[in-house]
Amino acid sequence: MSIATAAGAFEVSTRTVQRMVAAGAVPVLNIGRATRVRVSDIEKACTLFPAVDL
Repeated sequence: MSIATAAGAFEVSTRTVQRMVAAGAVPVLNIGRATRVRVSDIEKACTLFPAVDL
């Protein structure tokens, strides 16, 4: 899913998801100009960022 969609699904800002990506906690797949993340990777990363409460 896109970063914006992931942010909306987990009720965090897009910047929070971007920080997770920058920290290496969430791998991304770039398809052309589109950046995609896996839902399971976001869920795993939330354990590394305790301020994000699912």
